[in-house]
Amino acid sequence: MQYTRAVSQEEQARLLQEFAVDAAKSFLQAAADARAAMAELYPHSPDLKRYWDKFEITEEELEELIVLLTQRRKRPLKRHQAKEIASSGDASAPG
Repeated sequence: MQYTRAVSQEEQARLLQEFAVDAAKSFLQAAADARAAMAELYPHSPDLKRYWDKFEITEEELEELIVLLTQRRKRPLKRHQAKEIASSGDASAPG
């Protein structure tokens, strides 16, 4: 890696390993923080549980979530009922 000032290949390998571990820790912490922030919305949006109640959401789900949260910014205190999620992941299933 050209941006490190390692004095040896061993030191460079150690730095790269440290960077990789730090990056993984940062990602996992950001994901946990995002899930916790989503869970804080539970009193008004229990239907969002499908986004915070799993380890990782797909890119498609992320796009849906962004649209949904953007729409809800207009009426943040409106309550949104929880919906049962069909096994196929269809959020429109009756609840």
